[in-house]
Amino acid sequence: MSMQDPIADLFSRLNNAQARQKTSVVVPSSKFKISLMTLLQNKGYIESFNVTDNDKPEIEIKLRYFEGAPVIKELKRISKPGLRQYAGKEEMPEIDFSKFGPVEIQPLSRIKKKTGINLHRSWLNLPIVTHHDEADITELEYFRKSLKDEAAKQGVRVTALAFLLRASAVAIRKHPNFNSSLTVDCENLVLKKYHMFYQKPL
Repeated sequence: MSMQDPIADLFSRLNNAQARQKTSVVVPSSKFKISLMTLLQNKGYIESFNVTDNDKPEIEIKLRYFEGAPVIKELKRISKPGLRQYAGKEEMPEIDFSKFGPVEIQPLSRIKKKTGINLHRSWLNLPIVTHHDEADITELEYFRKSLKDEAAKQGVRVTALAFLLRASAVAIRKHPNFNSSLTVDCENLVLKKYHMFYQKPL
């Protein structure tokens, strides 16, 4: 079972252990699984469980049987992880972005309309790649730490997140198309003159 779906993996291990009449089963630990095991124990579906204190914590689950039969008859996942549901343009709800701040309506050129069709086709049929790069933030860290005492007087902590948000806001100001939406009729681009970091005009 692929560990890309740890919940399905958990259910498979429990079902397989019960089918073999095992008294216990061990699964990788997570906060969600601990919560789930707590619920199953409180409802009387398992005897008990214990979280091991290892480098990679695991949960040892003591299974419960009644007259030789497992108390849990079946475990099955209903929802599917990572399920993308695409909507056509006719199904897209129209959003009034102007209620969040000033906007500009920019008609799409003929080339952009044709490109959009092909980009959408690529999005549906080709793998999506995320690019990561490295940046030297040594000077930024020195500056951030220099603000520590002043921030403490105000009862706040200055983290790198504040600088990342600021950098994102500057990038959006420089490249406004990244802060835009397509109208429902796919004819115009809604350029937003605001951003959601602080909800203030650009």
